[in-house]
Amino acid sequence: MDSISQIQDWRKEAKDLYERQRAFTIEVNTGDEGWTSENQEEFDKRVADFKSVQAKIDNAEKLAEGRTFLDRLSDSQGVAADDGDDPTQGPDPEKRVVDFGDATMRFMMNGPQALHKDERQALGFGKSEDGVSITIPFAQLRALVEEEKRAQSVGTATAGQEFVPEGFWPSLTEALQDFGGMAEAARIITTPTGNDLPFPTFDDTSNTGALLAENSADSEQDVTTGETVLNAYKYTSKITKVSKELEQDSFFAVAPWIGSVHGTRLARIRNTHATTGTGSSQPNGAVTAASDSTVTTTNGTTFATRANILDLIGSIDPAYRRGPRVRHMFSDDSLIRVMKMEDANNLPLYNLSTRVGAPATIEGYPFTVNQDIADLASTAKFWIFGDFNYYIIRMVLGITLVRLVERYADAHQIGYVALMRFDSDLVDGGGGAIKWMDAGV
Repeated sequence: MDSISQIQDWRKEAKDLYERQRAFTIEVNTGDEGWTSENQEEFDKRVADFKSVQAKIDNAEKLAEGRTFLDRLSDSQGVAADDGDDPTQGPDPEKRVVDFGDATMRFMMNGPQALHKDERQALGFGKSEDGVSITIPFAQLRALVEEEKRAQSVGTATAGQEFVPEGFWPSLTEALQDFGGMAEAARIITTPTGNDLPFPTFDDTSNTGALLAENSADSEQDVTTGETVLNAYKYTSKITKVSKELEQDSFFAVAPWIGSVHGTRLARIRNTHATTGTGSSQPNGAVTAASDSTVTTTNGTTFATRANILDLIGSIDPAYRRGPRVRHMFSDDSLIRVMKMEDANNLPLYNLSTRVGAPATIEGYPFTVNQDIADLASTAKFWIFGDFNYYIIRMVLGITLVRLVERYADAHQIGYVALMRFDSDLVDGGGGAIKWMDAGV
């Protein structure tokens, strides 16, 4: 089954799970028991099942966008492999083909003794006895692995002009892009330098043209202008030290793993500051920069009603309710709560699409889950909505990668650190492109 068909099947399964969960929600909402602890436990289980399938869909869609190292190995045509447990058993061309990804993984973890005879032959440890050609000799396999580990000049060189391993960069970048929610919603721009970046703004919404009588003098009306300046605050992943023994003995490339860790560290702080940053000596977060929609729930323990959500949407000028970046943003706790909600016709507010690549929506708009937004609590700004095209994350160049060799040489260690410069702010000129809803006291 191809990946697209698999994704479609999973989407149908997710839709079925959601419909069952919706029916259960209706049953509880219209029943006499209400949300007892048992009903809540059952609901949470149904949500977990739904999320599990949704995670498969998300992962499959990500994998469909790019190719991994093991994918390249699996593309090669395999030779026959026996199904028995005896590694010395001879080949049988009628049996299953070698799974190069699985065989390579077991070889990397446990060595040649973990492979069947045909798998060892396919990886170049010996010639095939049945005349089947060897498609990936061990030397080529080793070269492919080393390709993932090889040092290339992508970052900052330190004393001795040491290079940061190539695998560090994509792993770090992937973690940086996938973490949080602001990277999904906001507009990200990259500049070659860190100089102050002013965005001119103006607000002329209160002015209109005027009727002018013949032979009458025209009036004057200036345009009020302003600017939002994006700086370049520096962030560090903090240094991670790796022993020379680990780098030498590990068959797996250590650098990609460290890159993923450092990328996640930087992504966490970027998402946090791009969400709730104070704007004073740090980025101005989307929640901080957003305008007050004046929509407030009944109290700090009562979640928003459908009317609250519609009022929040309606508080945004229609000019800001168009475009691909218009969306809701809230925490996972709020998502679970809204999944229980229905309109007057018992239709769910949460609308799951079965089309590949089409997002789920709430009142016709997609949403982004961002765990740096507060959960429902007294006076908390727990929901924002608007056009995130006006919220800009400014990155300087990319990520600076530093490999510290001499600093820890006496302990036979190498230090890795990643540095990032960015700023972010809402550049709508005060027009209210994004607004927040809060909980009452």
